[in-house]
Order: sequence, then C-alpha cells, then structure tokens
Amino acid sequence: MSVDTLVSRIIESEKFRINYNNLLVQSVRSQIPNIETADNTNLEIDWGYLISCASIMVQSSDGKVLDIVYRICQTTVSSTLPQEYKNASAMLFDRLSNSSAIKLSKARHYIQDNYMDEIPLGVVFDVKQKQFANTILDGDTPIVLNSFQKEVYSSFDDNQTITISAPTSAGKSFILLHLLTN
Repeated sequence: MSVDTLVSRIIESEKFRINYNNLLVQSVRSQIPNIETADNTNLEIDWGYLISCASIMVQSSDGKVLDIVYRICQTTVSSTLPQEYKNASAMLFDRLSNSSAIKLSKARHYIQDNYMDEIPLGVVFDVKQKQFANTILDGDTPIVLNSFQKEVYSSFDDNQTITISAPTSAGKSFILLHLLTN
C-alpha cells in the first residue's frame, strides 16, 4: 500500500475526523481564552492516535496533509500533555525541517533543549538522514530545507526556469530569495 493511499484512509476514517475536529476546537479555545462556547465540555482526544497518524502523514508530499501534521504537532507541543507526546511532535517538526517551530517551542519552554535524548535512536537516524538529504550549502553554511524547498532548489539547479505553487508557509519566499541571491 502506498503512503498516499494509507494517508487517504487515515484522513477519511471516522476516528481520525472526530479526534482531529476535537483537536481543532481545543486549539482555537486555547488561542482565544475569552471565547464563549455553548458547550464547555472537555473534548476527548486520543493524542497517541493522532501523533501516530501524524508520523505516517509526515511522509506525504501533499501540502494540505502536511498542514494537518503541523496543526497536530503545534497543538500537542503547546499543550499540557506529558513530555513524551511533546517530544514525539517535536521530532515530527524536525522531520518536516521546521527549525523555526523547534526554536519557538524551546524558547517558550514547551519542549526541553535535549528532547532528542528521549527519542529512540532509529527515529533520530531517520530524521537526520532526511535532513542531510535536504541540506544545501550557502558558502560554508549548511542550510536544511524542507522537502518542498529542496525540490524547488533541485529543479532550479537543473532547469534555470521554474514555476511553483504551494500553500502558505511552505517556504516559497525563503527558497526563492535564496535562489535569487546566490
């Protein structure tokens, strides 16, 4: 079964839809603390299930799917959940090469500086291998790109003319500025 097929099955499942919708409601409630809701009940979320789903979905190249992964990770990291959930989500940020999210999470003390020490070594190797494959050099400085940015970089390197389209926060501006200034 392909990753895309598995991701589609996950997203279409009722269990995922219920948990993800509850996560979205909780996320909005946490970002707007004075919001008044008709139903103040605590929404049940199977965090382990959502993080497991996100760990599969992170392999997708579909921007909408990656937005879902980002939302799951962002909500998990900024919650009051146990540290192991936050560490797993931080590792998914790493897998997405989202160093800004990692830095912000550390600065806000959502995750510990040494969160990688708590991640199984095989997972760390997988993430580091992905980051290495997406690394380019800017002079002597290594820059880790996300998969979309690496694809744009390689396409430009091969063709000199490209057209790109991607959702907000995919990294279009960063990679285009890098290509134009180098």
